[in-house]
Amino acid sequence: MKANEFPGWEKSGRIRVVESGGISKVIVNAQDYMQWESGDEAARRMAIVQLYACGLGRQADLARAFDVHVNSVQRYIADFTGHGMQGLISRPAGPKARWKITARVRAKILVTVLIEKINGHECAK
Repeated sequence: MKANEFPGWEKSGRIRVVESGGISKVIVNAQDYMQWESGDEAARRMAIVQLYACGLGRQADLARAFDVHVNSVQRYIADFTGHGMQGLISRPAGPKARWKITARVRAKILVTVLIEKINGHECAK
């Protein structure tokens, strides 16, 4: 009887990600490959990119092992190819530069409202 014929037994993939004691570790073919502090998303993404670049896993294999969608794996690879490690670091969403309304801009808005006699606003269609 073959090992994969036992009920409930699954052959483990050659790439596994395990977490223990605040450390995440990638194991490839039963050998430690890389480890990082759990929660370090950039290191996790870098591991995915490295495994793919070294030919140790296909995108679908990596998505399964790291429990992410295959589109995420593709995006990590593209981001790293285009921007290096900076491409793998998450940035907060929102304005990229200061956008505070200054006193001068506020005055221009007020003058425009008074001159145009605007009592409300309408949505452009």
